[in-house]
Amino acid sequence: MKYLSIEYRDFYDVPRAILVHRGEELFLFDCPFDEKHDEYAAIYTVYLMPEPSPEDPSASWLNISRMAVKTLGHIKVSDVIFDKTRRASIDEESFHAIIPC
Repeated sequence: MKYLSIEYRDFYDVPRAILVHRGEELFLFDCPFDEKHDEYAAIYTVYLMPEPSPEDPSASWLNISRMAVKTLGHIKVSDVIFDKTRRASIDEESFHAIIPC
């Protein structure tokens, strides 16, 4: 297993918004809260992101997906392989489970 370090915001059982570098590319795994159903979805939408500008690391991630270069697809939350803490990294193999748009 090759684990990739993550940055995340929002945590409910697992991180719900994740930034992860894979090689030279930056990806966002986004699973926003669904107000209508009063729960988180069972999938992440995966986006290719531009490299972030050096700004305040505590800046809001609200609507961060709007900055995406493109939408790559979806992956079930249950298909993402996290480290044992679920807060530090994901297994690179998780990328193989992405279902293209």
